[in-house]
Amino acid sequence: MQSATAVAVVGSAIHAPRDAKQRSLEEAMYAVAKGALVDAGVSTDDLDGIVVGANDQLDGRAISIMMASGSVGGVGRDILSTPSAAEHAFVLGAMRIATGQYRTQLVAAWSPIEVTSIADALRLGTDPYFHRAMPLD
Repeated sequence: MQSATAVAVVGSAIHAPRDAKQRSLEEAMYAVAKGALVDAGVSTDDLDGIVVGANDQLDGRAISIMMASGSVGGVGRDILSTPSAAEHAFVLGAMRIATGQYRTQLVAAWSPIEVTSIADALRLGTDPYFHRAMPLD
C-alpha cells in the first residue's frame, strides 16, 4: 500500500481592504496570489496547478474562474475551480497534492458580499422555489 503524500501550507497572503473600491477584484486576486508566492519563496513556474474558490451567486457574475485565471497565474497552467467557499478550495488543493500527482498548488479564493441579501441570493439558485417561503438557506 502506498503512503499518502505529505501536504503542507508553505505560504499565505490575505487582502482585506477597508474600502473595496480601492482595487478591482482582478487586481486584488493578483496581489494575493503574488503575495502568497513570495511568502512561500516560489514562482508561478514552480506551480503544478491552481485551485480557485468563489461563489458565483454572491460574486454577481457567472463562471468566476474566467475572471480569476489570468490574475492568479492560470494562463497555460492546470487550473481548477470550485464554486464554493475558500475552505473547499483548500481541501481540494490538499487532496490533489495527496494523490501524489501534484507537488504544488496555489489556492486562491474570495468572498465578496455584493448582494443585499445573502439568503435571497442563495434561494435564487433553487429556482423555481425562490418565491416560496422555504428555509432553504
